[in-house]
Amino acid sequence: MSQTMSMPTPPSKPAPMPFANAARPTFATPAPRVPAPAPKQGGGGGGKDGANPYLRTKVLTAGPAELRLMLFDGGLKFARQARRLMDAEKPDLEAIFESSIRAQKIVLELSSSLTRDNGDDLYEKLSALYHFIYTHMVDANMTKDKQKLDEAIRLLAYERETWVMAMDEMAKAAA
Repeated sequence: MSQTMSMPTPPSKPAPMPFANAARPTFATPAPRVPAPAPKQGGGGGGKDGANPYLRTKVLTAGPAELRLMLFDGGLKFARQARRLMDAEKPDLEAIFESSIRAQKIVLELSSSLTRDNGDDLYEKLSALYHFIYTHMVDANMTKDKQKLDEAIRLLAYERETWVMAMDEMAKAAA
């Protein structure tokens, strides 16, 4: 008794792969960008983007030394603002964060604008100092550590004073 085995004919379409119809992994899409709040009415300028036109003119006409001084002033302004907000009876965490971030960005700009023109030693020391200030600001922002923020403010104010003295010396040498 012989049985013949017949071979099955191949299907016209390939068989679907296991899990072929399974949902493919999706990646989280970024949240839609929320437009920036409209500038507050009644103060602060009048430029098309809400910036102070006086400040804009001052920045555009300032030399490199004055721009650096303006960075020190801005960094101190926002760091001190964050510190005052931390002392409030009911601290506004969002406002503290925003002020802290602005101060941190300014310190990063001060650091990134360093050049080795005046020697590697000065560059290394200032770079380390700005890194120290920046990390203290970040830590203070994350933990609301007032002492770290106070130390960062103290060092930034000292750097500002040093820069003003250097500007005076440069002016005397130019005269």
